[in-house]
Formats: sequence, structure tokens, C-alpha cells
Amino acid sequence: MNAPLTLSTGFVPSLEAIPLLASTRAVGSPWRMHPCPSYGRIIRHLLTGELAAGLIPWELGITELVTKPGQKGQWMVPLIVHACPMELVLTPKAMKTVYPPRNRKASSDSKRLVFGIEARCSLTRYQILTWQLQVAGKLLDPPAFKVLPMELLRKGLEAGTIDGMVAPTPWGMQAAAEGSGKIDPAFEPGKYAQEVALFCQRDLAETFASPLAALPDLLQAQHERLAEESEFMKEAVAMGELGTPRCDPAQLRQAARLHLHEVTQHDFQPDHAWIERELKLLTERVPLGEGLFDLEEMTEQLTLACGVTR
Repeated sequence: MNAPLTLSTGFVPSLEAIPLLASTRAVGSPWRMHPCPSYGRIIRHLLTGELAAGLIPWELGITELVTKPGQKGQWMVPLIVHACPMELVLTPKAMKTVYPPRNRKASSDSKRLVFGIEARCSLTRYQILTWQLQVAGKLLDPPAFKVLPMELLRKGLEAGTIDGMVAPTPWGMQAAAEGSGKIDPAFEPGKYAQEVALFCQRDLAETFASPLAALPDLLQAQHERLAEESEFMKEAVAMGELGTPRCDPAQLRQAARLHLHEVTQHDFQPDHAWIERELKLLTERVPLGEGLFDLEEMTEQLTLACGVTR
């Protein structure tokens, strides 16, 4: 007897993952949710077939998965989830460098901050560049970047081998609570704000097209339910029980109070027009393989032609 098909799905524990997790915990659900310490780990497991789907930033799904050799036509994007804020965390020393005391004498020495990012093509790079230009101007040299998996970003911050990182909430809050960094409230993702997408193997996306199309409505119901603190804490604890890395439930709840109380839920199934528009925008920011990238063809391949569209 053949085993039932499952949607083994990787995610990085964070505030934005909780509504999806809550929607997939019903008895008999085909979903099997797997916490991962980094988006890079999710992408590697998608490429090797260990995972069937992954909740990852849109630009990483395109640059690190869909456009890789042998992946043409293998993936669909049935869901875009509400992206919660990214937090910029600086070491105490870096914070003083960016915001020196008023009585400190000006120095002619050049200063360069080193930031950890998860991927070469991550929009995080542009967010940091924009932030530094706005807050420091010519005070600092252009930043340097180290590509590190997320599990090493916090360790690098603690060890002082990097000066800062950008991570989805509440990881910045958690780093600050542990004393390894401080959140800069001046940081705004701006026009480089990331979309978070569910990338799914094409054959399974087509098999589960109807349940996937129903997800936006299910997520709407979960957002309303999670407004109740007791219900939210149930899901925060349940996420931690799935495995490491674990967000502190108290930090998750604080992040929800700060960032979700006025949010109008907008998880949706992207249609052809949305995917085409976002692909065009991405080509203006990162290289997608000149001569190999066909916009219309990729748009068709990524679009799940079923259910509610936007």
C-alpha cells in the first residue's frame, strides 16, 4: 500500500510562520512542518528532495532555487504570506560607531562595519546599504558583507566577528534580550522589503491545488484567532515543540503585540500578473542569468492556476 503524499515543508521559526503552522496542524493534514536554522538549509533540502516545500524570501527562492541548473519547471508559488518586520541588530560597539556620543571628537580614521547576510543576492544587502547611508552618511566607509547561514549570524554577533545582522522578528529582540546586540529602531526595509513565499514542488502543488488555494481563507481565520493571547501562546509553544531553533514564546508574543495588532492580513495566492511584476522588479536588482532567463516562461511555470487569485 502506497504511503499518503505529504507536503514536507521547511520554515525558519519566526513570527510570520505562526499562522501557517496553525493552519496546518489539523488532524489528517498532509502538511509536515520542519523548522530549519536558515533559509539556506531549506533551499539545500529542496534541491535534494528532502523537503517538498519551503517558506523563504521571494528573491532567494528565485535566485537560489528556481534558476539553478536542473530546476526549470520544477517549482510553483501557491502562497505569499504576510512578511513581519526584519530587525537590524548591532553589537554595542557598532551602535556607538554609528551613533557616536556628541562630545566625542571627530576622527579621520575610516570605519567599516561588517554585516552577516544569508545569501549573495539577498535584498538584505540593499536594506543595509540604504540604512547606513541615511543614518551615517559619510561617517562610515561602505559596509562589508559575510555570507553566513542564520545559525552562525547570532554566533558571529556574540563573538564580535560581525558588527550586525538583519533577521526576522523576534530574533533581533531575542539577541537584544541575551545581551549580544541592540536593535536599531531607525532601520526600515523600505522599498527593499522582502516578500515571503511558499515554494512547492510542481507535481505536489498540482496534486494539492485545491487545499493550497484554500490557504488564504484559512490563514485569515488564524490571524483572527491568534489575536487572542492564549491562542497565540498555544501556537508559539507548539512551534517550539517541533524542534530547533526555538524562538522564546514570550519574545514572540511581544513581537506580535508590536507588529500584528494593526496589520490587515494579506496572505494570498499570487496570480500570473503578480508573479510577472515581481520577477521584473527582481531582474532590476539582482542578476538572473542573462540569456537563460525567460520572463514569460518562468511566470507560467510558477503560477498555480487554481483558486483565488490577486
